[in-house]
Amino acid sequence: MAPLIPKCTDCGACCAHSDEFVPVRYEDSMRLPQELLVCATHAGKWDTVQMPPYVMRMVGREKRCIALRGEIGEGVSCDVYRNRPKVCRALKRGSMECCYMLGVHRVGRPW
Repeated sequence: MAPLIPKCTDCGACCAHSDEFVPVRYEDSMRLPQELLVCATHAGKWDTVQMPPYVMRMVGREKRCIALRGEIGEGVSCDVYRNRPKVCRALKRGSMECCYMLGVHRVGRPW
């Protein structure tokens, strides 16, 4: 059975994919509300030579992006959708990464 790919606004699985952070490039940080950002050097163990200058935190039991609203798999919205980080813009609906996250969260088909 081929996976059923839900609309992004019905899903949100990709917004709950990391235990620690969403990387935010400097250019992205200029468009995002500063209260959502944490300086990478204060966020933990990362080498700032390899890390972007800012990160967005993952919160809650689902370890979801701080900007995500709603229930994963049922209906979601993003507080910063128009200005979301490049890493979020790069993920395409139906891509291999998308399908992997659908499986992790059991969204989009009868598991």
